[in-house]
Amino acid sequence: MIAWVIRAASAVCGDGEVCIRASSPVLYTLASLMIYLSGRALFDTRVGFWSATVFATVPGVSYSSLLITTDVPLILFWTIALYAWIMLVKRQSMGFAILLGVAVGLGLLAKQAMIYVVLCSVAMRRYRARRAKRLKAAAPLWRRCSNSAHGAR
Repeated sequence: MIAWVIRAASAVCGDGEVCIRASSPVLYTLASLMIYLSGRALFDTRVGFWSATVFATVPGVSYSSLLITTDVPLILFWTIALYAWIMLVKRQSMGFAILLGVAVGLGLLAKQAMIYVVLCSVAMRRYRARRAKRLKAAAPLWRRCSNSAHGAR
């Protein structure tokens, strides 16, 4: 993936070092946009704005935008996958499912650490299923407690 990014950058503006390294801030800007969209989808535009601003100003991101490494496209695809996952949970759509699959696939081409997205989503799914089962089992107890607190029998 990093070779494709370098090739695309050199095709756009030449083989100079500055041109090739310029792709890193562009990819981080796109990642910030995806973080903004994720924050807006979960909370509101203010949270999205501040999340993207904090991400863009973190010293590690600032330093990394001077370099072109495999981490830059990985972070972009990770944030795209996060946004797709959030939107897929909010409203099930084939478009967001495809976006999630493409983001994970391209992220795996960038760096194998993208597999953690898959592992985290499986872990979350199992956690939510176990939690739902526990809540369902506790529902009669809560109903009885609620009824006795309100004086109903």
